[in-house]
Order: sequence, then C-alpha cells, then structure tokens
Amino acid sequence: MSPSAVSPRMVGREAELAALRAAFARSRLGEPVAVVVRGEAGIGKTRLVQELLAEVRGAKVGPPVVVAVGQCVDMGPIGAPFSPVRRLLHDLCHRVGAEALRGAAGSPTVVATLGTLLPELQDGPAAPPPAGADYVAEAVERVVENLSRDHHLVLVLEDLHWADTATLSLLRTLAVTLRGTHLLLVASYRSDDVGRGHPLRAVLSELERSRSVVGLEVTRLGAAGVAEQVEHLTGGLSPEALEAVVGRSEGVPFFVEELVELVDGSMPDTLRDLVLARFERLGDTAREVVGTIAVGGVEVTHEVLEQVWPGDLDELTTGLREAVAGNVLVAGADGYRIRHALMQEAVHDQLLPSERVELHRRYASALQERVDAGDVALTGTVAEHWLGARDLPRAFDATVRGLHQGLATYAPAAAARLGERLLDLWPQVPDAPTRAGTSVHGLTAAVADSWILAADMGRALRVALAGVAGPSEDPVERATLHRLAGIALANQGRVSESLDQLGRAVTLLEDSADPRAVPLLALCLGAMYYGGVGTGDPADEAVLHRALSLAEASGDDGVRAQTLIYLATALSTSARLRDNLAVLAEALTLDISPSDRAKICLIQVDTLVRLGEYAEAVRVGEQGIASTAEVGLDRGMGSFIAANVGEALLAVGEVGRARDALSRSRALLATTPTFDSYCARLLALADSWDGRTDEGAALRREVSSLIDSVTVDDAEEAIGWAEHDLEAALNLAEVAADASARRALVGEAVAVALAVDEEVLRDQPVVSRALLPGFSRAYAEAALLEVPEAAALQEWVEAVAACLDEEGPGPALAALRTAELHRGQGDTDPGPWKAALEATADGRVPVRYRHYTSYRLAEALLSADRRDEAAELLAGIRDEAPRHAAGSVATWAAGLARRAGLVSGQPGARGLVGIDALTSRERQVLQLVAQGLTNRQIGEQLFISDKTASVHVSAILAKLGARGRAEAAAFYTQHQGVGGS
Repeated sequence: MSPSAVSPRMVGREAELAALRAAFARSRLGEPVAVVVRGEAGIGKTRLVQELLAEVRGAKVGPPVVVAVGQCVDMGPIGAPFSPVRRLLHDLCHRVGAEALRGAAGSPTVVATLGTLLPELQDGPAAPPPAGADYVAEAVERVVENLSRDHHLVLVLEDLHWADTATLSLLRTLAVTLRGTHLLLVASYRSDDVGRGHPLRAVLSELERSRSVVGLEVTRLGAAGVAEQVEHLTGGLSPEALEAVVGRSEGVPFFVEELVELVDGSMPDTLRDLVLARFERLGDTAREVVGTIAVGGVEVTHEVLEQVWPGDLDELTTGLREAVAGNVLVAGADGYRIRHALMQEAVHDQLLPSERVELHRRYASALQERVDAGDVALTGTVAEHWLGARDLPRAFDATVRGLHQGLATYAPAAAARLGERLLDLWPQVPDAPTRAGTSVHGLTAAVADSWILAADMGRALRVALAGVAGPSEDPVERATLHRLAGIALANQGRVSESLDQLGRAVTLLEDSADPRAVPLLALCLGAMYYGGVGTGDPADEAVLHRALSLAEASGDDGVRAQTLIYLATALSTSARLRDNLAVLAEALTLDISPSDRAKICLIQVDTLVRLGEYAEAVRVGEQGIASTAEVGLDRGMGSFIAANVGEALLAVGEVGRARDALSRSRALLATTPTFDSYCARLLALADSWDGRTDEGAALRREVSSLIDSVTVDDAEEAIGWAEHDLEAALNLAEVAADASARRALVGEAVAVALAVDEEVLRDQPVVSRALLPGFSRAYAEAALLEVPEAAALQEWVEAVAACLDEEGPGPALAALRTAELHRGQGDTDPGPWKAALEATADGRVPVRYRHYTSYRLAEALLSADRRDEAAELLAGIRDEAPRHAAGSVATWAAGLARRAGLVSGQPGARGLVGIDALTSRERQVLQLVAQGLTNRQIGEQLFISDKTASVHVSAILAKLGARGRAEAAAFYTQHQGVGGS
C-alpha cells in the first residue's frame, strides 16, 4: 500500500484540540480568548490549528466566523514591521470586504493609518496618516474590536519566534485588553527557538498573567501514538520497520511522515537529509520551483512568483503541480507555501550561493516595483532581498525607505534596527549622506530617538554615547546626541548624569548662530529645569524663563508646548496647581499634535484630582478620552487619562466605574511600570476600604516585585504605597480580634509611616498630602495604645501638615488632623470631629474620609451620651458607605451600634443590626459563609461571579456588625431560623 504523505487523521492531540474548542466556545459567547500554542519544530502546531479552523468555519449558530491568518517569516533584521499583521489584514479585507473594514475603522484617520499596511483599503485620495504615536497598533486593535461585534473573528499568528517587535507589541494588547467581543486569537511559536534574551520571552511572561490567555503545549507522541500515525499513513509496517520509525522520529509527527517512505531503504544519517528527503524525490523543474520559493520565504504569492521565475510559465505550472502533489508545497488562496519551515530552511541552504544571489536580485526587482507604486509596507523586505543580492547601494536605499516607513507606522524598535543596519552599511556605500538625506550623526540621533520611543533606554543611551564619541564638526548634531543621552538617563532614574549630558548640550548650543540651535536649546533648558526640580535642587527660575523665550522665538508650536509642559509639571511639583492649569490652557491654544493634546489633558486631570475637583477631573478626562478615540489613541494616551479618571471616580465613590477604568488601564499599561503600579494600588486601596481585605492583600502580594522596582526612583509611587499600606493596616486594626492583635497592626502602620523618606516628603508637598489622614490616624491609635513611637510619629504628622494650603483639600485635611490629635490625647469631645465632618462636606477629599469622620463623630457622641445623634449618624453610614466603596466603615459602624445597644426598634436606630436587615440573597450567602465556603465557591453555588459574592459578603458584615466571616458564621448559627425567609 502506497503511504500517504500526510496523516489523514490527527493523532494523539485530543486534549489539545478540546482545549482549542473550549476557547472557541468561550469566545463564541462574547468573551475574547487568546491561545498561545507552543512546541518544538515539526511537532504539529500548524496541523492542530488547521483542525480547529476546519471545524469552526462551518459554525452555524451565532455571528459568522471569519478566519484570518498572519505568517511570521524569518527575513533577518530588516524585516518590515507588522509584516504578518499586513497579511492578516489582507485576509480580513478579502473576507469581509473593504467597506466593512473601513466602517470598522471608524474615522478617516484610522483608515489612512491602516492604509500604510493595506493600500487597497484607501478609497480615493489617501489622507495623510498621523505620525508620532502608536497609531498603527491602535488602529488595528480598533478594527478588530469593532469587526468582532458582528463577526466572530478567529485570528491566527503563526511562528511568533520570527515576529518583529511591533507585531509582538500588538499581540500583547490584542491578547489581554479587548472588551466584550467575539474574538479568538491563536498564536504559535517554536519553543526550542525562544532562548534567553529572545524578545518573545518578555511578551510570553506578560501574557501568562492574563486570565484571558490560555497556554497550550504540544508535546511529542509516545510509541503508541507514533504507531497509530504510521497505521493511518501506510496501513501498517513490519514490527522492525515500525520500531525504526519510532526510534528515529522520537515522536515528532513531521519526522514520522518523512520516515515512513524510507523504511525499505537506507535512512538518512542527518536531520537535514531527513527534511530534504521528500524534496529530493521531485523532478528537476519542481525542485527549481521550490528553491525559488524558499528564497522568497515560507510563502510567496503567485503573481510575484511569475515575475521571479526565470523560465517558461508552463514549466512553472508543471513544477508547481508536481510539488503540490508531492506535498512539498501547499497551495493557498493566492500563492504557495513550503509545507514546513524546516523544509524551507533546508532547501534555501542547499542552493548554491550564486543561485541565492540571483534569486534575491529577482525578488528585490519584483518587489521594488510594488514599493515604487506605493506599497511602502514592503520596503523592509525589499531591503533584505537587495542585501541578499549583494547590491549594497540598493539595499541601503531600500533600508532608508524602510526606516521612514517604520517611523511613519510608529514601529520604533523596527525603525531603530533598520537605522542600525544603515550605520553598519554606511562605510561601504558611496554617497551615503546623500542617499540617506542626513549625516551619520543625524542618523545616529534618529536611531537613539527611536530606541527611546521603544522604551529601550539602555540601547538608546549606548547609541547616543557612541555617536557623541565619533567625529563631528557640527555642534548642533553633537548637542542633539547629548540631549538624547540625557533623556535616556533621566528615564533610567539617573538624574545627575542626565543633567550633566543636558549641560554639555547647552554648552555646545549657547553661542551657535545656527537656527536649529534655538528650539533645541529651549528643550534642553526646559528639561534641565524640570530635572533639577525633581532632585530637590531647583534650577534658577531664569533658566526656565529663558527656555520659554527661546521656544517662543523658534516659532515651533510643538517646542513651545513641550516647554510649557515642563513648566506646568514643575509648578505642580512645587504646589502651584492653579498656575499649572493656566499654563496648560495656554499650551492648548497652540497648533499641536493629538498626542501632545492628550498629554496636556493627562496633566490637567491629574492636577484637578490633586485640587479635589473630582467632578471636573472626570469631565475633562472623559472629553480627552473621546478625543483620543477619534484619532485612534484611546488605548495608548487614552488609557493613561482613564487611569487618572479612575482615581477621581474612586474619590467620589463611583466604585464600579472606577474599577472598570483602572482594571482596563492596568491591562493596557502593563509595559509602563509606574502606571501599572498606580492602577494596582488604587484598586488595592479600594479593596481595603470596601471590606475586601483578602482581595486587596492578594493584589498587594501579586505586585510586590513591581512595587519594589518602581518605588526606588518614583517618589509618587513610594508615597502612594505607603498610604495604602498604613491605611490597610489601620483598617484591619479596627476589627482586630483582641488588644494584642490591634496593637500589632497599629505598630505595623506606625513602622510604615516612619519609614517614609523625609526628603521625599519635603520635595513632594502635593503628593505628600495624601499621607496626612493615615499619619494622623496612626498617631491617634499609637498614642491611645501607648506605643513608644507615637511621639516621633506626631512630628511626622506636623511635617506633612506643613505641606497644606488653603485651597483644594487643605482645610478638610487640616480639620481631620486636628480631630485625630485630640483623639490621640484621649479627648472625646465631639466638637473637633463635627468640625472635620463639616470640612469634608465640600467633597474635596475622597468620600471614604467623610464616612470615616462620621464614624469617629458617632463614637464621640456616644461618649457624650448623645445616643440619638450617634444612631442617626451610624444609620447613615450603614446606608451610604457601601455604595461609596467604604464597606469597612459600614462594618465598624454596625459593630459600634451593636456594642452600644442600638438594636432594631430603638429610637434612631433604623434597624441597624439583625438578620431582618438581610435580603433573601444575602441570607443565602450567609448560610454558605457559615458552611465555610470561599467567595469563589459561593459564586459557583449561586451562579454569580466571585466579585458579586464578595460584595454580598461585605454588605452582610456591615449589616451584622461582624468583624469577619467567622463572627458572621457564628451569628448565623445563633440566629438560624430567625427572620424572614
């Protein structure tokens, strides 16, 4: 029986296919899912995915299934950015139509941006695409999200080990951040090709954190699996032959397929011989066709192949037919691919060098025509082919165009690598400056700037310093490189070294008559002033005013806006918040880019939050988010703004909207450590105050290494996590089981407070204000418990209080401090707490502090035997605090009411305690709590989410006044059967 080239049935992959089916089913229900398939070369990753695609294409129920595939190809360091994404978009356009794709884009700006990858998408004259921000990635994400509302998208990216950095960045976002859409993203990679230092490793590490990403490993077949595959291929082999196949294949399905035809003859001694065995059985013409395709990559379109083929087209057709029939080539919709990448590599390597050079020249010529006709996305591929053809001048020219394409599509890492290749080729190419349109120092500066945009500060610094070390008679060029080195150093937290590099740039520019020097000097002086403020050693005000004057003289609105941003940020650091807003308003009158407008909006929202003007912060922020969406920046700069809006929403108690904004921003900003930390601590702080102490503590543990890394150089995050840690400890102390536990938790809070760096407090007065409520409360608790450090902590309270002024949250924070100081001294007079409650009523401090103040006032009123007033306050806390993410305070209030004897039916009590206060659902939850079930188990029992179960538990604790789940369970046991059903 003649063996089949490919097994008609997939063998030994039932569990893996079931996992893919389950992922498809989840995405069918509107939950986006990503599956990352890994395994060694030849293990069957592609076959596994193809089996799934064959099934899902026929799905009848739900939105129509649309499959699109992008293939990553190893084209060396000059591969074009987004090359597999370009193929994927082409598939989408072919399947849903250009009109639907344009509709999903949502705006001419996004259409123009996608047109840089997909020229056929343009309808009429092309609008100029935007530049200078992450437009391409966000445009692709928007199209995918919008299309997946009416279609079920199954997107496949194969061979990620060859993916460019721009594609990897897009994959990361697509995999973890899309909302409520019908999307299944399947990506595959060779695990044996992803070693230490491979760019894919960092992306995989991040994807593993996401619950929407499923990891799937395809392993080798066992002996039984190999035997079954051989049975399907051949109908059966002799025991000796089967044993040979099992031993030589080592369970790799691709090798099994190759070996079964060779069992009656001598087996190849090397893997390369094995991979080439099927190829070698082809005729001369078919082998020549396959060799031609191998030089072009794994896959080549028929149109390009016809141009490249040196012989008769009838011979090409004959060779293609034989190669497809021999299962060496696979025919696609508009081209051909070699059946396995291993085979492509082997065929390519066995060609003579002269053959490879000539074929590269033919590919380069054919693709150059398309580039010249406007298909600029192919420039990187063309450059690689010219290089393979050993035509260095043309490779250089194509690389220059590729560099510009990388910059236009905001693929900065790809652009930087292209620039580095140009620097390598520079000495070998005549008239390189003329061809590049810049000097070698200008190119070096462009490469360093691209690495900065790609957030690789180490490589940016190395390139900039190498450029500075080279000879140059142009002081402006040298100053540019010094400035870029300074920016890279500043982003690494090396402020003093940054100021040194900026100072060197200023020295070179001071006496220059070159008009290019003016805007550059303005930016350098502005950055020096900003950096000096950050170190606590502010530069003279005259420096910044000179920078502003030079920026004005430059006539460049972008430079003027950036200098004003430097001024505004410095004003914010020095607590001149109103002046900050005025400067930002001036910057908005200039003709600036959408990304600069978004940056200004971000600072505005942050400033309004610091002023306690939360509603205005939400309004301005939501307008800014809408503006970023219009130009396709909503997942980039829009996410930064959304994070600040989340803080404002949390402050006013709109906890649901706040959690949504912060959680989504955190997912989108996972590669920006400071904002990841910022979002995480706000979520953890909300959990602590809302009675979700376990969830908050778990999140704190999850990001502990992130906290350690960012708080070293970021004063705001250091202060923010100190605020969280000491308030979380104090909130636990409020419900401690006994005096010993309470004292231990208060001691923990005091230690956190005293560990705050005094220099940070002094240099960050605006941010430090946030510590005052926790510092003051920790002092009061420590003094009441006679903790020895109480006196030292009082000094810290006064140091932070010195940061206050009369606007914004200042008066309310000062009143809270005064009341806590009285409490710490044993003063139970309600007066200070009444004054504090009145001060917090203007809404310029987070609403949780108003509920906390009401609770302390109720305590004082009870001490004064003013029970009705206390009961009224406690009832208000019980009713309102849970809605404002202050469920912990509601729990304390219910416990205080119970201890004071303010039970249901007493004057002013409003049914504060008792099982009668529970809803029917809450009684169900309480019964399960009493059985010892976790929130997740409760959710599974009642068919609700973990989060909803947690909310019910918090409400139950508040209504019962229970200090924890154990006390609530005891309450249920004691009162079982009491109350309504």
